[in-house]
Amino acid sequence: MGILSTLSSVKLTVAGIIALATGILVTYKNGNAAVAWIVAPLLLLALNLLFALFMNVRFRQQGGLMTFHLCLLAIVLLAAWGQLTVFRGHVEIAQGQYFDPSTVVTDQRGLWHPWSKLQQVRFEQGDIRVQYAPKLRRGTTQSTVLMRASDGQRRAATVGDIYPLKAAGYRFYTTSNKGYALVLTWRGDDGNVQRGAVHFPSFPLNDWKQINTWVTPAGTAVGLEFHPKTTVPLDSHWSLDSRNSAGSMTVSMNDSDRVTLEAGEQITLPGGTLHYEGPRMWMGYVIFYDPTLAWLLAAALIGVLAMAWHFWTSIWSRPLTTPVIDSKEPDHGIRVVSA
Repeated sequence: MGILSTLSSVKLTVAGIIALATGILVTYKNGNAAVAWIVAPLLLLALNLLFALFMNVRFRQQGGLMTFHLCLLAIVLLAAWGQLTVFRGHVEIAQGQYFDPSTVVTDQRGLWHPWSKLQQVRFEQGDIRVQYAPKLRRGTTQSTVLMRASDGQRRAATVGDIYPLKAAGYRFYTTSNKGYALVLTWRGDDGNVQRGAVHFPSFPLNDWKQINTWVTPAGTAVGLEFHPKTTVPLDSHWSLDSRNSAGSMTVSMNDSDRVTLEAGEQITLPGGTLHYEGPRMWMGYVIFYDPTLAWLLAAALIGVLAMAWHFWTSIWSRPLTTPVIDSKEPDHGIRVVSA
């Protein structure tokens, strides 16, 4: 009984809360901290609450109070499960490209996250449009993605900052990170042909620095600079639209050897020929996965209803009037006579 009392004590609850607060602080300061900093205190609090329900008869005698604490126990366990299965990451996808899970940068991944589920996600990046207010205040982002439905037909969906793409349990949200990507085709002297896109810094944030370095399949490092024809007005509303992408590309081997290409032109480099097909746009996404969210919401709603039921049956349903007590004392025929 001594062990059970300790496991169900309020002191252990306070210790668990302090440990959880410490774990949250540690993980906030260090994003690479072990998930145990959060999961271990949650499991301790769940164990404490479980034994408190077992030891406290009052909980079992009041249905609403018991249901509320069971929901609270479920929330704690679900929070721990969420930390073990959560996934957060980000990725950049250019127009015309399909989502490639191997290009995702992982920001957080639970120990039990089912990585194979991300391999099930497949969509193609379509047109991109971003609204801007004066002084480069970003407004609505509309990113079109193309997916193949169960009937085999391609379906278009619009993704934004608050309207995600939902696929295989993952949520893809657009970010402020987007820019231009130049589509290049390399034809090597050995007959090797490769086609891909080189991403440039975020636009229009870095409109003055649209440069990147690319290493050809032959092993030659060349500097690339993009000159977009998109004007960036600072004092009016405007739209960044991928359908209007245009601009030239400068290829440099050194400071003195610079060649500017328009879309459709090519240049001979050591080991092969580089063909500039033209510019596209790329969109940056944040990826979020947590299978416990719906269950957490359900447990919270049931817990609130259970607590309302408890207060209704134990407090609000009581009569508001107090019984009237007759202050007139009964006469038993006894008289006190003073001396």
